[in-house]
Amino acid sequence: MEEFNEYEIIKELADHGGNKRNAAKKLGCSKRTIDRHIAGYKSEGKAYFIHGNRGRKPVNSMSEDEKQDILDLYRNKYFEANFAHFTELLVNAGTVLLFILVLLYASANPYNEKNGLHGSLFLTD
Repeated sequence: MEEFNEYEIIKELADHGGNKRNAAKKLGCSKRTIDRHIAGYKSEGKAYFIHGNRGRKPVNSMSEDEKQDILDLYRNKYFEANFAHFTELLVNAGTVLLFILVLLYASANPYNEKNGLHGSLFLTD
């Protein structure tokens, strides 16, 4: 919906002119970005406003089966544990799900290079 709103505002500016400063205020961007959007609209049309990853599944997402396996373990076997304890129990059980949890944490944490998790996997006996 935001793309459509942006498209309508830029289309109006490109086709009929108007105040770029007001358009920038409405869209929450700079005048330079408005100029870039107008140039993109003139060269590509409406397709310029459609995000390139639309319709694609994120690379770091889990399959529904994997999510369901983790939820089943949590609900049926480890139902009394909080998330931190649940993770410890998975470490103690030596399950493959630990690998998934570590990958989820490392991919979801934007500071993973600073905390030493970047590109590493911790294995325990």
